[in-house]
Order: sequence, then C-alpha cells, then structure tokens
Amino acid sequence: MVRFFLALALALTAQPGGAQTLDGGAFDALTRGRTVIYSLGGEFHGMERHFGDRRVEWAFSDGECFAGRWYEAGDNICFEYENLDGPQCWQFTEAPGGFLATFIDGETRGSTFVARLTDAPMTCTGPRVGV
Repeated sequence: MVRFFLALALALTAQPGGAQTLDGGAFDALTRGRTVIYSLGGEFHGMERHFGDRRVEWAFSDGECFAGRWYEAGDNICFEYENLDGPQCWQFTEAPGGFLATFIDGETRGSTFVARLTDAPMTCTGPRVGV
C-alpha cells in the first residue's frame, strides 16, 4: 500500500505543466465541509476539517486538534493556527481523489503531500477538542 501512495505521489508530481494551481475559490469549493487527509511518502501526516468562513481544524497524527483559518496570499493558500507558529503557506493542485499540497517556505518549494478528501468527520483528542 505504501508503494501505491509513493507511486501515486511521484506520478502526480511528474505531470506536465497542465496541472492548475487552485485559487481560494476553487480550494474552498473542493474542501468546504470535508476532511482532508495528508500523507507524505505513503505515511499519514495529519488531517484537517474545513468549515465555512475559511475556518479549519488541524490534527497531527497524535490527534490533538488546533483551530485555525486560511487565506490567499498570491498563488499560495496560507494557514494560521492557534498555538502553532505560522503562517504555513501551500500551493494546491487538483489531482484524482483530492489534490497535491506543496509546502512553500518563502520563495522555496518544499515537500509535496498527497491529500485525499473524505466526508467522514475528524476525531480530536484533548486538551483542545472542537472549534
């Protein structure tokens, strides 16, 4: 299974320049009311529930949740979360079953995560539970 996700990530990142960067409207339409599950190299990294008004809730693999908001900054979509250093900026491109999320650090492109969408709710552990 890990090989499948790794192969998928490599195939998707190798797509020719036809992949479009999602703007805020397209990103919101794709994610609103849904949970996004992020993986890197086939390994679970975290998940994020998207609500209305650009509100989100992020959980790392330990399940502790952090409330936040996202906003557009040029071609990037940036997130700021309570109790986490921010902002965290990304470029998103649509892919089958979800999208690719490439971390942007200043002008440098970082790791690209595979993100899949689900309508399943997200479970948070304490001490901060819910938005």
